[in-house]
Parts: sequence; C-alpha cells; structure tokens
Amino acid sequence: MSDTLRHDERDPARPTFSEAAALIMTEPSEVARAVTAIGIEPIAPESGESRLAVADVFRVAIHVQRAALEEVGGGMLDWAEREHPEQAEAIRAEIDAFFATLPERKAADPDEFIAGLRAGLPPEAAEQAIAIYLGVRSHTE
Repeated sequence: MSDTLRHDERDPARPTFSEAAALIMTEPSEVARAVTAIGIEPIAPESGESRLAVADVFRVAIHVQRAALEEVGGGMLDWAEREHPEQAEAIRAEIDAFFATLPERKAADPDEFIAGLRAGLPPEAAEQAIAIYLGVRSHTE
C-alpha cells in the first residue's frame, strides 16, 4: 500500500494512468508497468480508468526517468487548474509536500560533470557542451 494520502475513490481530481503518462512523457502501458513494479495501489474508481495519488505520479516519474520532477509537478498543477480548479490548491499542497520530502540537491562536482559529458556524448557534442558549461560557470563565479 502506498504511503500517500488517499481521497474519496470517486474523486476525479487525481490523474488517470493516461493523464499521468502525458505528464511524465511516456505511455499509459509504461505507467501501468511502473505501478506494478513499485507496488503502488492505484485509486480504483467505480467506473473508468484507475487514478494515481499525486505522490504516486512522482514515484512513477522517478521510476521511468522520462521527465524532470519539476516538469511533472508543473504539468500536474496546470492540469489541476484547467480540469479541477476547485481542487487545484489541494493538489498544489500535495505537490509541495512531495518536494519537501526530497533530500536537498547538491551541485555536481565540476570535474565529475565534465567527465559525465565526455562519457555520455559524442566527442564534438561533449566539447560544445563543456564550452557552454564553462562559459556559464565563469559568468556566475
């Protein structure tokens, strides 16, 4: 069972698998596989597609690694404001609560970051990315 807050199962103000997939930039089938792999208990409506609690959408996003959590949260808030404006503030609070549970991010070591660029990109692209990174870094120090 997920440790997220549960709402009335008929509450439409939680994303369906299809809506979560759009927020995460993946397919509903991948959301379903992630839900099973992680052990999330979806919110089962009386009819229609199962829904996910806010924190569970983030858990799926972390699992499938398609979109940044900030993008998912922003998309979810836009979705709530558009589709369920009466619930937007509650969903915003759940988004904020999820982010409050995350460990504080540390800046990457510059040498490790550059090594990662060289390891993960073709040589020409890596050198371009490094030049941009070093240029931006010199302006912020």
